[in-house]
Amino acid sequence: MNLINSNNQGGEIYETARSLGEYLLFHYGSEEEQFPWPDGPKDALDFARRSVEELIDPSTSIGQALDLGCAVGKSSFVLANISGQVLGVDYSESFIGAAKSLMQSGSLSYQYHEEGSRWEDASVKIADLPSNLSFEVGDACNLRKDLGHFDVVHAANLLCRLPDPLSLLDRLPDLVNPGGQLILTTPFTWLEEFTSPEKWLEEGDSASALKNILEEHFVLEMEKNKDYGRYADKDGSLHVNFLTDNDITGGNSGSPVINAKGHLIGTAFDGNWEAMSGDIAFEPELQRTISCDIRYVLFIVDKYAGATHLIDEMDLVYKVEEVIKPVVEQIEKVEDVLPNFEGDFQSAFKAAKTSLGVGVDKTFTWFGNLYSTEQK
Repeated sequence: MNLINSNNQGGEIYETARSLGEYLLFHYGSEEEQFPWPDGPKDALDFARRSVEELIDPSTSIGQALDLGCAVGKSSFVLANISGQVLGVDYSESFIGAAKSLMQSGSLSYQYHEEGSRWEDASVKIADLPSNLSFEVGDACNLRKDLGHFDVVHAANLLCRLPDPLSLLDRLPDLVNPGGQLILTTPFTWLEEFTSPEKWLEEGDSASALKNILEEHFVLEMEKNKDYGRYADKDGSLHVNFLTDNDITGGNSGSPVINAKGHLIGTAFDGNWEAMSGDIAFEPELQRTISCDIRYVLFIVDKYAGATHLIDEMDLVYKVEEVIKPVVEQIEKVEDVLPNFEGDFQSAFKAAKTSLGVGVDKTFTWFGNLYSTEQK
């Protein structure tokens, strides 16, 4: 989904037949059309729908919704199911033309590029056409002044394809009604053909820069209660990514990142631009591997997806000082619940945890005589 300024040459690629076909396939194609192989991450498909259904809170009243960078409109159609009125905006005339055709007739035939000179025929059909949806061509960096105010502004995979991201970010507080929802998704894959490097949001830590820009007017949903649990750093924050000075090559996305002790600390997913030459010659002063912090992965599995049964199957390793100190402090506060154990500390610790209401199955293991029941 991209909304590109006319002053940016990168925007021209979204006016080609190939791009139109790819986006129609991405938004409306069947699972078999998009992923005709027996194995693969099929759960990652249908992002346009999921970015609305999984990120927007429908329990709140949504009168007006704005879908910025709507491309060929799938997310706008989904928004129309939970909103009073929806406006989809994109800079690409071909994308908006396709979305309008779907609104008018409920169907659209197209071709998508398969490989080489081979193109495949495909079609889109929408059974129930909404009456509360409209589309228009617009520039995210220079939106018309009378665009209005919205209960939801949805901008998926848009920010890092704009020539001037700050121009949109500066406009957002005016677009979103008080108490409204702002949905921004972005992989921060900055490319010079779309955005000049001086316009990038603090290269290497764009997420923190984005948060700093928006926090004056918006509250990050996951930080309302700061419920990061055991995945939080000691300063209370949740780390998402980290850089290493390793090499990475194509096909390595998702590979485990392991420290010197054999602990899984993250998953590799990309390299910086300079890393692209690593297949020819590794330049240690320039090339970096971008990895997703395993704490963030576990947080998503546990807190977001609710798949705690998967977490329970894992052995999570913590720094000793991060685990032992609070445990000892807790035990010191509940001396009266510790029975007289002649056994080891582990047995006493289980009893203390039971009294504290902590699951007995979640035990820690120490090496060495760190603390003893005799001392207690």
